[in-house]
Amino acid sequence: MSDARLSWRFTETPYKYWFTLKSVRVGCVKYLNARPLIRGLAGKVEFDHPSAVCQRLAKGQFDVALFPASNFCANPIYRIVNDVSISSDGPVTV
Repeated sequence: MSDARLSWRFTETPYKYWFTLKSVRVGCVKYLNARPLIRGLAGKVEFDHPSAVCQRLAKGQFDVALFPASNFCANPIYRIVNDVSISSDGPVTV
């Protein structure tokens, strides 16, 4: 990612420095539990079904995307962001 896409700002929050990503194409699964992970991103976030997000990322239509870990092995260029996930420490009921 080039430095032109990063904008650093000083804030009076507990986090002394933060940055916003400008003109980065972001894809995200269209489920409510994904919203906290993309909250506060500057710019447009496109929501779609997980399979569509994966296909669009592979085609280069997104720069970054939040999609199921099961699709991680589909492309060797994908990278995992550590300590960020939608997960459960116990049984999940539907």
